[in-house]
Amino acid sequence: MNPGVLPLAREVAALLEGVGIDYVIGGSVASSLVGEPRATVDLDIAVELTADRVQALLDALAGAYYVSETAV
Repeated sequence: MNPGVLPLAREVAALLEGVGIDYVIGGSVASSLVGEPRATVDLDIAVELTADRVQALLDALAGAYYVSETAV
């Protein structure tokens, strides 16, 4: 697994938790952590985003990550 993936997952998780957004982590990162390694190195994060949390998410990710406001 790419050594930079876990710190990234932790950072994004902390941002999401900081603004009260529920999430789950999947993809090969989650698979590898529970004992089923995969050749791909993808980090999938699914969020439960309600309309009242959209701006908080955009604000939390601004500066550190590119986020398409239109896509959100």
